Amino acid sequence: MYLKRYSTPLIFLSFVVFISVEICFLIANLSKFVHGGWVTMLVASGLFFTMYIWYEARKVRNRFVEFVQLAPFLKMLDDLSHDESIPKYATNLVYLTSANRKDEIESKIMYSLLQKLPKRADVYWFVHVDVLDEPYTMEYKVDEMVNDKVIHIDFRLGFRVEPRINLMFRQVVEDLVKNGEVDITSRYT
Repeated sequence: MYLKRYSTPLIFLSFVVFISVEICFLIANLSKFVHGGWVTMLVASGLFFTMYIWYEARKVRNRFVEFVQLAPFLKMLDDLSHDESIPKYATNLVYLTSANRKDEIESKIMYSLLQKLPKRADVYWFVHVDVLDEPYTMEYKVDEMVNDKVIHIDFRLGFRVEPRINLMFRQVVEDLVKNGEVDITSRYT
């Protein structure tokens, strides 16, 4: 109600009504607590504690993930793709990324591509999967960054959709081939 900009008195009145109903419900059920209701509370506390640990662990993990701008690396990837002195690693190289923005990428991905043993490929694919609150959404968006050399695919999937990324990725590639946007014919003699 606050986010939809309802009036403050209406929000307060709704809060008072709901909290009074909840308190009455709690008082009516407190007698069940000593007769076995504590088991439910114990299980619920265990689940809450586990979910809280997962939440905090994810925050710790995200502190160590560093995102960099993709734009400075696009020219390098294009040059790497055309550099005949480096042996070809793959025709199509696909990376899953957790970056929510298409102009960012994890620094470890760029390190993997460019440092020590550069990975030369004809096409670099960056795939991001975003799980939505809507249950059955299945959408994708394709962004070509550099002349069919760097392609970013953003899958938007509902929480009830089974994330079979390999099948969805194949469908996207087939759509791109059908539209003439990418060429997947073998580049080997």
